[in-house]
Amino acid sequence: MTEDKTNSLIHRPGSGLTGSVRGSNPILKRMTQDVLARAQDNQMSHARFRIGDYLLRQPDYRQIVYWADELNMTPEALLAVLAETLLEPDDCNFEPVSFSMADGAIVSLAWDLERLGNIPADWEPGLLIRTLGFFGEVSDAHILIRPILSKLKALICYVVGPFFSEESNLLVDLSGVTGLIELHCIGHPIIKIDLSPVSELTKLECSVNYHNEIDLSLVPKLKELVCMYNELTDLDLSSVQGLIKLQCAGNHLKNLNLSTLTELRELDLWNNQLTKLDLSNVSGLTELCCGVNSLTQLDLSPVPGLVWLCCKENQLTELDLSLTPRLTKLYCGRNKLTQLDLSPVPALVELGCDKDVLLLNAPHNLLVSHW
Repeated sequence: MTEDKTNSLIHRPGSGLTGSVRGSNPILKRMTQDVLARAQDNQMSHARFRIGDYLLRQPDYRQIVYWADELNMTPEALLAVLAETLLEPDDCNFEPVSFSMADGAIVSLAWDLERLGNIPADWEPGLLIRTLGFFGEVSDAHILIRPILSKLKALICYVVGPFFSEESNLLVDLSGVTGLIELHCIGHPIIKIDLSPVSELTKLECSVNYHNEIDLSLVPKLKELVCMYNELTDLDLSSVQGLIKLQCAGNHLKNLNLSTLTELRELDLWNNQLTKLDLSNVSGLTELCCGVNSLTQLDLSPVPGLVWLCCKENQLTELDLSLTPRLTKLYCGRNKLTQLDLSPVPALVELGCDKDVLLLNAPHNLLVSHW
């Protein structure tokens, strides 16, 4: 290597790295610029910015400052509210959501709509939030929730608002959370929700939303579906063959085809309009609730592993338990049963039935409640 070429690679104090690259070598210049850009990005990724007791990454810092400004709060006051906010699931199917950070990044966040109002619309690029929850009672007829978070895995919208009007709705735009695997929308009228951006979804809860249809073909990887107390008259389950849990109580279903759900373990059909129920393809079922329907018969022979059964308030005249030996809890009151042979279910510990039903061969320690 010549002396001139050697000297061109030597960093001279005060000249800066870019100054050592001669204009006659564009490839080396681009390489150097790339190294500088990466070094700057690496430096910023490790930088931390203080708000009160918190040290935040740049995107998180900028997001908190933006939210605080939009809400006419100080960043310190906003972080204090977020830090003490907890979203409890009550009887819903999600885990509690609270404020959590890891290495300067906000990873979990619950937003109290009553206390903070609607969340400002803009989202800072580079946020690492994985769990996000909105909750509270609101008076606005229209609410838009549109997070733009590439790392988000769980979104919870537990919102109580104006009911009984098709003009009142909660719009949840999922186009900015395409990596979502868990979605819970509970308690506010949502006439329709577009699931097409979230094809990786494995858990969906959309209860008390006035849905009259749900297109499950858009979420074929679904494992759990909770769609209770809507306006469903039909539910096509053919595209979600891996479903393990299905809860669709409080709808208007007159029939339900379970033939493709060979992995199903838990089924809740409480308070629909079913006249028959075919369990022949759900042999792995362990929990079944089909109370408050219009069933005249119930064949349990396909589900020998059943441990929990509620079939009360139907039109059953007999109930054969001979092929469900693992049953531990049974609720069958307000039917047309006259007797019940319990000899096939020695593990039964709890029974709810009408007081005039004759119980045969009841287990010794059975707890009986009469309707």
